[in-house]
Amino acid sequence: MTRPAVNTPSKLYFMLTIERIATWSLEDNRTLQSPIVLRQARLLLLDTIGCACAALASGEASSAINVVAQLGGEPQATRIGSPTKTSAVNAVFANGALVRVLDLNDITFISHGKTLGLGGHRSDNIPVALAIAELCAADGRAVLEAIILNYELYGRLQDLIPKGAPWDVSSVSGMVAAAMCGRIMGLDARRLAHSLALAAVRSATPRIVRSGNVSAAKSLANAFAAQAGVHSAMLAAEGITGPLEILDDRKAGLFEVFGPDTDRQILSAEIPEVPAILETDIKNFPCIGTCQ
Repeated sequence: MTRPAVNTPSKLYFMLTIERIATWSLEDNRTLQSPIVLRQARLLLLDTIGCACAALASGEASSAINVVAQLGGEPQATRIGSPTKTSAVNAVFANGALVRVLDLNDITFISHGKTLGLGGHRSDNIPVALAIAELCAADGRAVLEAIILNYELYGRLQDLIPKGAPWDVSSVSGMVAAAMCGRIMGLDARRLAHSLALAAVRSATPRIVRSGNVSAAKSLANAFAAQAGVHSAMLAAEGITGPLEILDDRKAGLFEVFGPDTDRQILSAEIPEVPAILETDIKNFPCIGTCQ
């Protein structure tokens, strides 16, 4: 697939944050071609599908899947465990619920000084790559590159959310899903920027989904955000625009959500030789403090 031309680093500096993310998401970084990185992406893909298959027998996601079945939709993408297809946005939601409901999927740890913190379950967004690649008849390499992009961008956006803020990490997944879609769909940087902006409008998620008397929203929060990101990419592909200033506007945007005191330049830094996906672990057991 031929990538659209991207801007030079000097031009990136003067772009809005959303525009920088869009341009960065379309670049052909050499790390995306690394055999060990691609192997890790394949391993995480297989583990994620396994987590979804295991959840089919649990019945925990059955209500969400029943709603998706009722909605119907064009047969664009596979719903894991079903012989019938559904729309791409509905497949992302159903498969996202299946992947997450048992809390078996991957975990990334991040350093907070001398302690380790949870870096989220970034495989929650793998259903996005599967659904959009199927919709666009993209090849396996496109899927793996989108997965690697997901792990990297998820971590960078997560780092912008202030520690102790009232926002859940799934707040990043709308934009991450839009970036994955844009790369697979071959959107140009302008339309991808609007995809990201539209997704950001719909993805800010309060931390209550993982606090107190934990509800089913814990398993669905990321699926909601990822679905919004896919929907936003489809809208932007048709020319629908979003507020490109959403991450930079200090009064009317999401500036406070994504780190008022952080350096936004990290979002467009080159992917390192040891990317975020290589710092991700696969669980042997569903052990985590907020596990249901």
